[in-house]
Amino acid sequence: MASKPGNGLGLALTKRIVELHGGKIWFKSKIGKGSTFVFTIPKDFTSNKFGMSTEYFLKLL
Repeated sequence: MASKPGNGLGLALTKRIVELHGGKIWFKSKIGKGSTFVFTIPKDFTSNKFGMSTEYFLKLL
């Protein structure tokens, strides 16, 4: 796998989006093997900080 430089915003943005929708994000890491990032978002996240329904939010994507 080739290494590509980034600006370092991807994980920070992902964390913010997941948390705004009532989800959680975490990682598992093994030395010499790399890391796996995992997140969950409630199936019906009507209680998100914006008060949006799942259907409305998905239309925005």
